[in-house]
Order: sequence, then structure tokens, then C-alpha cells
Amino acid sequence: MTIDDLREWLAVLRANPDWKAEVRREVLSEELLSLPDLIRQNGEDIRELKDVVRQSLEDIRQNSVDIRELRESFGRTAPIFALFGKSFSKTPETSGG
Repeated sequence: MTIDDLREWLAVLRANPDWKAEVRREVLSEELLSLPDLIRQNGEDIRELKDVVRQSLEDIRQNSVDIRELRESFGRTAPIFALFGKSFSKTPETSGG
């Protein structure tokens, strides 16, 4: 078989995927040939990271709700503890009785 010009050669490569793959392996470095796999792996890693970030955001939101509820609860109970503190400071020993 003879190929007279580049277009003809490209047409032969398109018609013969095995030949095209062989030429690709000869022309491209291993690093370039491995790029599709690396990109695929990066995509998977990014999806996993997105899941971790999504879960972390949900945890942060829940923690914020919990903190808000604790503050509200403390706000309701703080005056009660203050009253206990005052009543404990007036024990019979300190009140002269």
C-alpha cells in the first residue's frame, strides 16, 4: 500500500482504528496517553470531595442550630442560677442566724 499525501494517510487512519491507536502510541508520550485516566480519576476525587464538603456544611448548619438552642436555653436558665447564687450567699452562717 502506498500513501501519496497527508489527507490520504489520515483517511486510512480514520478507516483503521487499530492503526490510528498504534500511531497514537508511537507519537504521544506515556504522560499524554495517561491523561484521560488521570482526568477521570480527578473527576471521581472531586465528586468525593464535594460529598465531604456537603456533609461538612450540613454538620456546620446543625452545629449552628444546636449552639443557638443552647444559648436560648442558657438565657432562660441564667436568671434562675443567679437567684440560686444570691440565696446561697445568704446562708444562716452569713446572715448572722
